[in-house]
Amino acid sequence: MDITDEQREERFAQSSPTAKKLYEDGVGLLAVFSKHHIPQARYRDYALLVGDVVLGLINRSDLVTLFAQRLGLSEIASLRLTADVLEFLAPLHQTQPLHQEIAETEAALAQTIPVRTMARDMHDLESQAPAEAPVYRSEQPSVRNRPLTDIPRWDSERT
Repeated sequence: MDITDEQREERFAQSSPTAKKLYEDGVGLLAVFSKHHIPQARYRDYALLVGDVVLGLINRSDLVTLFAQRLGLSEIASLRLTADVLEFLAPLHQTQPLHQEIAETEAALAQTIPVRTMARDMHDLESQAPAEAPVYRSEQPSVRNRPLTDIPRWDSERT
């Protein structure tokens, strides 16, 4: 898939400050390139590939194959280059420290409305009820003690 400059510009405008900084870091990019003794004529292809990964236009997992195809590297050399490029791209994928993520999650949960449950409703009712509230029971002795033939049925004509 050929990626156009317009696509790159559009994605760059939408990128995070970290991604923009990495995208414009020619010194770091050149240092990784020089370490692997790749011919200078291939630098443009290399820079475009890494830049497209920074912008999210190419998946990081495709780098090994793309380096081998576009830069003419062996599989081993491509793997080594990919490892160094991913190390260069590490700031792009760093997450917040765990304690900071936990604090943000707890703050978000504190702002949510708790789910209304029957247990919670019963607890609220018990706390509002007087100490000696009357208890009502229904045993329906008139129904329990009657013969079944006396109880009206839906399919009978008796009412």
